Amino acid sequence: MRTILNIYICLFTSVCFYLTSSAQKQTMIGVSVLDDFLEIPLPDTKVTLMSADSLPLRELDIIKFENGSGQVVRTDVYATLDRGKKYIIRGSLKGYDDAWLTLDLPDDAPDRYNAGDLRLQKHFSRDLDEVTVKATKVKMFWKGDTIVYNADAFNLPAGSMLDDLIRQMPGVTMNDGGEIFVNGRKIDELLLGSKSFFRGKSEVLLKNLPYYTVKNIKVYDKTSERDEALGSDIDPKKYVMDVNLAQEYRRGIIANVEAAGGTSDRYLGRAFLLGFDDLFRFSIVGNVNNVNETRHIGQSSSWTPEKMPKSQVTTRSVAGELRFDNKKVEEILNVDYTYTSDLLDMNRRSELFLNGLTPLTTLQSITRNKIHLLKLRNLFRMPNPWLYVDVEYSHRTFSSGNEGVSEQRDSMLVSRINDFGKGSGSAWNLGGRIDGSLPLKRSGKSSVEYALSARHEEEESIMMRRYGFEVPPADALNNVNDYMYHKTWGFADASYNLTTKNDIHFIVKEEIRLEHSRKRDFLYQPDSLYLPSQKDALEAITDFNNSYDSHYSTNRYQTSLKLNRFGVLTPDETMPFAQQYQMWEISLNASPNIQSLRYQRGAIDTHETSTDFIFRPEFRMNVYPTGKYNRHIDLYATHYVEAPSLYDMIDYRDDSTPLIVKLGNPDLKGNQVTYVAAGYDRRGAHQSLLHVGATFRYFHRSTAQSVVYDPVSATTTYRPVNVSGNYVANASFDMTRTFGKDHLWTWSDNTDATFNNSVDHSMLQGESASHLNTVRTLTLHDGMYIQFSKGALNVRASGDVRWRHTTGRMRDFSTLNAVDFQYGMSARYTIPVLKTTISADGTMYSRRGYGSSSLNTNDFVMNASISQPMLKGKLVASVEAFDILHQLSQVNYEVNAQGRVETWYRSLPHYVMLHLVYNFNISPGKK
Repeated sequence: MRTILNIYICLFTSVCFYLTSSAQKQTMIGVSVLDDFLEIPLPDTKVTLMSADSLPLRELDIIKFENGSGQVVRTDVYATLDRGKKYIIRGSLKGYDDAWLTLDLPDDAPDRYNAGDLRLQKHFSRDLDEVTVKATKVKMFWKGDTIVYNADAFNLPAGSMLDDLIRQMPGVTMNDGGEIFVNGRKIDELLLGSKSFFRGKSEVLLKNLPYYTVKNIKVYDKTSERDEALGSDIDPKKYVMDVNLAQEYRRGIIANVEAAGGTSDRYLGRAFLLGFDDLFRFSIVGNVNNVNETRHIGQSSSWTPEKMPKSQVTTRSVAGELRFDNKKVEEILNVDYTYTSDLLDMNRRSELFLNGLTPLTTLQSITRNKIHLLKLRNLFRMPNPWLYVDVEYSHRTFSSGNEGVSEQRDSMLVSRINDFGKGSGSAWNLGGRIDGSLPLKRSGKSSVEYALSARHEEEESIMMRRYGFEVPPADALNNVNDYMYHKTWGFADASYNLTTKNDIHFIVKEEIRLEHSRKRDFLYQPDSLYLPSQKDALEAITDFNNSYDSHYSTNRYQTSLKLNRFGVLTPDETMPFAQQYQMWEISLNASPNIQSLRYQRGAIDTHETSTDFIFRPEFRMNVYPTGKYNRHIDLYATHYVEAPSLYDMIDYRDDSTPLIVKLGNPDLKGNQVTYVAAGYDRRGAHQSLLHVGATFRYFHRSTAQSVVYDPVSATTTYRPVNVSGNYVANASFDMTRTFGKDHLWTWSDNTDATFNNSVDHSMLQGESASHLNTVRTLTLHDGMYIQFSKGALNVRASGDVRWRHTTGRMRDFSTLNAVDFQYGMSARYTIPVLKTTISADGTMYSRRGYGSSSLNTNDFVMNASISQPMLKGKLVASVEAFDILHQLSQVNYEVNAQGRVETWYRSLPHYVMLHLVYNFNISPGKK
């Protein structure tokens, strides 16, 4: 009996050992099945497990994960497979190309193994009797809180760059300065592959990156590098646009060169080189041109006269960036040299609103500036433990010259002065910053963070001005300013950060800021023009009453308390997993600000000090009414007081400039402001975006310049004073949506209203007290366009109107009404066989209600271009004709409580330009 029992025990042990060893040779794998572009689950996919030689083994069941409303948010398949073998998983679904996933399970694979994603791509075309039917690609979709634009869905002509692509994206606008707005919200930084590019110089990427290299562009709120490394949420988030390259361009070289020449002596030369590998990214860009024109023919109606360049700029620049990143450390080196020559031709007409009098001043001037600027910067960053070291050096030399004639009139000509000036100088700047973090292991999710920064800068210049008096007759006045400015400042801070189990963050921060500066401006008044070699001799003729020497220092100690709470958004079809968001945040900043100023000027030799307690509370709330990302309400409020400038509080008199006197005010106080803002965003069907926002800024106390005008001598005296009652209210509405079959039509509307209540002082010489002037300006604006885009055809019709209504609470003030409106069309078409692209735009610009009749005009502006790709698109030749009818000019209009100013600038003349652009790429192939 015992023998039989021993046999059964041995058999049972052997079986258990065999089963255990077999189980140890297998692992369970999991694979997610989703759309490759939209990244949404595909629950109807047929998934087949195959051997390494493509023999079907069995079909795998799809497991669906649903949210509370029954929506499928994730689809997975699972299988138990032998370790040390190779398998193939195939996914098939009607309307999609088959997808394949190869598995090579190692012998030491874990018991559970995430094998990755099975991504299916839509089948976009099929042949029917020699006819190709193509589906429309989705231009825009949402993934959680991120807007994703599919670059492949936009049909642009050969030679187009990144900025051409961005201008076509629904809900996106870009002004001539390169600032990008998405549904009315400004983009803080343009990124390349989630990384900063050329330290935020977006124009380098916009003008040089070929659009065909882009896979998609994402727009989202980005957490700072420090918060990403530490897993915290302390720093403010940036609203970024992230450019992601197609897979074949993520390793290798992207390069292009351009040469152009045209009438009116216009020229342009440009070269761009961008290289990648797994560890390095390097960029070199060079540019030489005298065009300073960024607008594009046939793509947007941005050729408004007031948006014309204000000056004619010649630029020569070269810049480079080298980035090393192995996920453990990151090193970035930037070198940038720029030379600019600027010619500004300006006419200005300004009126003062005074009781019973409106003196008129006109100015005609030509200014020339030349600047050489060299920048060197190096950044080292390590995520774990967090360490950030940034060092920067810059050197700038500059020279300038100007000629002008100014006139002042009441009922008759009071004065006419000729102005001639020239000057030169240099400046340099050296600074650095260190950030770090020390985790506290015994305290859970907590850490101590620190930052140190120091910087020094110096500037010296000599400026000469000659004033020739025609009315009233007088001898010429020669002013020479010997200016010097040195500044050293730095700060240090430390913060304690604690995250509780219920996702409440508590931050305490201590900060100290120190600053010392010396500013000196000596005025000499020689009898003739000044030469640099005469500087020592000029000291004997110093105008001491208009010369000063100052030493300024400030110490600021600040304590900040911040408390915020996080919530969780429920999953939906665009966000398969629950995600956190900041529900609310309260912060309190309190600091004593100690200022000290030693000031010498003529008979003034004083040492002023002040201590101001600055308190600033802030509150922010984020609300998602549906618990998902499709609707969002943002609320913000703050109140703060600023310390007054000690320089403005010195009781001095400066009459160095003819007909202008500047005074100080010992009783001046700092500004006090309350600001509130609210916004509502909604995204919906038809790729629609909606934004409604409102802001209100109220100045309980602000600093203004009181004006005293002497009608006899035509002298105007300015003095800083405190006023109350200024406020600015703004409301905006922005909406973009697509409609029609296949969503070929895009409609966008941007509406805003601003009410500005401007309060200021003015008085006439001889009056006993100044008068409080109030000017109220209501500005209503609406800009709209409708666009049709199908294949190589793009047509846009647009209109824009801006109406300003100004009323004043002073005697003899005439109600002002000024309106600017425009309407026009732009079109672009690429001929299919020849690949020739023709672009044109025409817009009527009209102005009404301006004080000068010469500004009330109708200008019809036309532009056209034609381009032809060659060598399989690598070489593109184009001809561009700007302002064919010679209509463009640049005009600015401004009204406040003290007066009205109308300014005209000479813009670039019309011209025709021939461009040659060559693009090439070097790819090492798939790794």
